[in-house]
Amino acid sequence: MSADLETKVNQLEKWWKTQTQLPEKIERGLLKRFLVAMSADVESTQNLILYNYKLRNKYDHIFLKRDPMDEATQEILKVADYLSLPGRTAENYSVTLFRLQEFEPEKFKFTEAVKVLFMIIDCRFVGTEEIDNGDVIIFDMAGYTLKHLAQTSISSLRTVTKYTQEAHSGRVRQIHVINAAPYLDKVLAVVRPFLKGELMKMIHTHLPGSDTPYEFVPRELLPEEYGGNAGKMSDIRQHWINKLKENRDFLMDESRWKMKKPQSGNVDNLSSLEID
Repeated sequence: MSADLETKVNQLEKWWKTQTQLPEKIERGLLKRFLVAMSADVESTQNLILYNYKLRNKYDHIFLKRDPMDEATQEILKVADYLSLPGRTAENYSVTLFRLQEFEPEKFKFTEAVKVLFMIIDCRFVGTEEIDNGDVIIFDMAGYTLKHLAQTSISSLRTVTKYTQEAHSGRVRQIHVINAAPYLDKVLAVVRPFLKGELMKMIHTHLPGSDTPYEFVPRELLPEEYGGNAGKMSDIRQHWINKLKENRDFLMDESRWKMKKPQSGNVDNLSSLEID
């Protein structure tokens, strides 16, 4: 960490302690992520942090009321993979892969899937100050049907897209849809109203059997099942299942996530951040 960035993280730690409405604890590495996401501008970072936690607490059924060991979470982990892959791209981007394991549409619970996704994202930030320059998201459409699309909760879709685009401590750089199905246009028609134009421009589609994904994500970062050298999907999946279990207390610790009633002097700063 550069000396200037170190100084600004120290400044944010001091500021955090003055914000009595914010949770008691935060990972230093997460503060750094927020700062890097806002190009090291302290005031913008403070606003992003406040907005992030306000959204988390408004939609607490996704971001706060969670247990990686509960039945709903364990069931969705059998149905789908949400895997942060090892290694980084040449641009220092992290790569996250989403795919279905079981194809029965009735097993896919969209809101539970979103909740698990953000538990895994939060686990990425535990105990590390290594910061990437953004995220590459890979969505494998294999097995995904219009019946799965019908399972989508529009309110949860709106929440996850709003949070990701406006409040997340990182930045989405690329979105790749691989094994793209002929009905992808119908899927995008549902998602498009919630995506800003700049994010729509980041979406790349790849037909089944195409080598074009390797133009963006090198083979050494991809699992063997995708023609890569990063190991087996089953091993990567087990790594993240173990991480969820190991960090259960962290994920469920309200002192890290739940906001408190603001004391006088902090109300204006927080209330100015509107959520529609």
